[in-house]
Amino acid sequence: MATLLIIDDSASVREEIKKTLGMTGIFDTILEATNGIEGFKLLVNNTVDLVVCDVVMPSIDGFKFLTMMKSKPEYTDLPVIMLTGEQSTEKKIKGLEQGASDYVIKPFDPGELVARIKVQLKLKYLQDELKKSNALLKELSNTDALTRLHNRRNIMELLDA
Repeated sequence: MATLLIIDDSASVREEIKKTLGMTGIFDTILEATNGIEGFKLLVNNTVDLVVCDVVMPSIDGFKFLTMMKSKPEYTDLPVIMLTGEQSTEKKIKGLEQGASDYVIKPFDPGELVARIKVQLKLKYLQDELKKSNALLKELSNTDALTRLHNRRNIMELLDA
């Protein structure tokens, strides 16, 4: 199962997201934060599969949260759906350019939010599988299948380096 991190300063919005997603059974764990700092601490201390983050919050807003995430390479592929009441195209572009995966306007349609979350989770799981497959291919191309030792080609590359 998956873990969701909701970062929003509004308790009612967090509750509405939890209620909407609770019926779907997509997430077995839902973490909540009221601002970007609290959210980042939860992100560092937990394995999170998707983040829904408000743009406008006190102290650390959604854009600063994205910047903090970018500073850690392990979070580059973590999907983040930005949630805001502002319909400014410039802010949407800024969020997407800073690493957000998607952008949803409040008040959100529950069906749309669920559909967008499912799409982002599917993309994440496909990326995770691709990473595993690539790591396995790299290992297989560098080692002997029988002995699991470096093969001749890999040893020659290591010696050249």
